[in-house]
This record gives sequence, structure tokens and C-alpha cells, in this order.
Amino acid sequence: KLFSNKKKIFIKPQNYYIVLVGDIGSIHSRLRLLNMTTDINIEPIIIKSSNELTVEYESLEILLKQFMSDLKDNQKPEYALMGMPGPIEKNHIIIMPNIPHWKSDDGDELGKKLGFKKLIFINDFVGTGYAVQTKLKENVDFVILNRVTPKKNGAKLVIGPGTGLGMGYMLKNPEDKYYTIGSSEGGGRDYSPKSEFNLKLREFIKEEVGIDNVSIDKTCSSRSLIPIYKFLYLNSYDEYDRDPNLAKKIDQFKDYKQVNTISKINSEIIDKGLKGECKLCKDTLLLFIELFGEIAGDLALFTLPYNGVYLSGRLTRKLTPLILNNTIFMDHFKNKDHFW
Repeated sequence: KLFSNKKKIFIKPQNYYIVLVGDIGSIHSRLRLLNMTTDINIEPIIIKSSNELTVEYESLEILLKQFMSDLKDNQKPEYALMGMPGPIEKNHIIIMPNIPHWKSDDGDELGKKLGFKKLIFINDFVGTGYAVQTKLKENVDFVILNRVTPKKNGAKLVIGPGTGLGMGYMLKNPEDKYYTIGSSEGGGRDYSPKSEFNLKLREFIKEEVGIDNVSIDKTCSSRSLIPIYKFLYLNSYDEYDRDPNLAKKIDQFKDYKQVNTISKINSEIIDKGLKGECKLCKDTLLLFIELFGEIAGDLALFTLPYNGVYLSGRLTRKLTPLILNNTIFMDHFKNKDHFW
């Protein structure tokens, strides 16, 4: 009964496995216990799922132990795969700048400690690269911003603003079935403003966040909405009527290491902006989308992704209605001199 439900029964001789998979982020850690086969086209059955606040756990080990604490013997996973927010080398996490209270684990050692046959770490955007190779449905799993004919076997680019700006690239030889995925920490590169206004924004972020170097991580991520809101209020020609409760929270906020607080404030900015209840909130989102398009276009020039640029992540999904309702993102994505 474990390996079937009302809709599906895995037919022999398919090999099935119990696998624990995770998408580990600085704010949310999402875990799924799956019954899956060796055929990637057969959708896994979810045995158990959990969404946790990362900050509430002292380590990945404690998080995984807690998740597995109530599993029955026939539900215990043989294998585990964790998408991690940082560079991975030889199954070892090199650094996780956005989860500073966690140590840099070794997947082989942690796997043995937790009783797995194998625990594999991958960069989170390598995971995104695998995801976009599965069977996705238009207007269910994705929407198209630029309807052109993709080039078969061409490179692909995946980008998504979270606590930082994640990205990865995908390359394929014509004789191969799947793409090879390259991880990237390109979010750490310097932000290069293209106008006097954006130069002022960069200097404002530098002072507001208290950093020496302004990267695109700090300009186009969940941590940039609050600085953009403050900057527009202080530097825009518009006179804004601010929501007093939200304004108080934002004006008093100073510690950009408090990612959970940032997430809660961002939810209010996004909600009020999308509903049209706060013009300053909407303008904050529009400027964010402009920066997102500009930076995504820069990255596309580095990789020439003729088979697609995929914008991913929770923040992107929330902003999708706004991205679709105007041309701001695509205008700034395309505005690249003679490479329009």
C-alpha cells in the first residue's frame, strides 16, 4: 500500500526508492519524502512534506532528524538529496553566507550519521536546472514572456531572486539526452548602475545596509525591497501617502540579517502593491522589476541562452502578475545596445 495510491500503482519491473529531498533556503527549508522510481517521467508520490523556518534549527542535521523522527520503518529513506544555497565541492558545502549559524557540512559524513546509503548536496540552482528539464505545462508551471522559437540544444539560463540572486547555466551536446548544469555564484558580482538615479540607489543601499560593496545580490533580491522603498520615499519627485503601520515597521527596520522579519515586511509591500492599495509599494515593485530585467539581460549576454531564460523562485512567482501587466521587465531585459 505504501507504493500506491488511488491514482497510481508503480508497475514492475520499475525500481522504486524512498528518497528524502530538500530545498534549503535562508528563510524556508522545504522537505519532501518521496516514493519514486528510476523513470523521471513518472511523478513521485509524496509520503510526507514539511515547510520549516530555517532560523529555528541549529543545523541541517537537526532539521533532518526532526523531519524523520516519526517515520515508520518502511518509510525511512535510503537516499537524500539537498539543494543548498551556496557552492558545493566534492559533496561538501563550501560556504552558506545567508545561513551563517549553520556549519559547512560534508554530505558523506552527515549521510552516514543519519543512516542514508547516500546523501548528496547540490547547489540550489542546479536543482532548478533539473526541474526545468521535466515535463512542464504552460500556464500551469510557467508562463512565457517572450514568445519566440527556442533553439534546440541551445544554452539555458536560470535566475531567481531569493535572499540573494541565484543563478545557473545549462549546456548540452546534441547527442546527449539531458543538459549539464553549471552552478554559479554570479549574484556576488558588482552592480553597475546605468543612470544617475540608479547610481544614487546603489549609494543608498551601500549606506542603508552597511556594506562596502554593492553586489547584484543586494540590488535584486528579497533584501532589496525595503531599501528600494526607503530610497523612493526619500528621493522620488512623487509625494507618497504612506500606510502608517507599514511605514513604521520599515522606518524602524535596520538589521538586514533578520531575514524572517524582511520576509514579513516584503509580504506586506507586495500585497499592498499588487492590490493597488499603496502607490509607494507598487512603485517599489516596479523599480525592482526594472532592476531584475536589466540584470537578467546582462547575464543573458554572458551565456547566450538561445533555448530559454527561466525566471524562478517564490518572489518571482508573486510578482508574475505585475511582470505580465506591463513591458518594464522585457524593455530593460532587451535594452542592450546593438544586442537588443
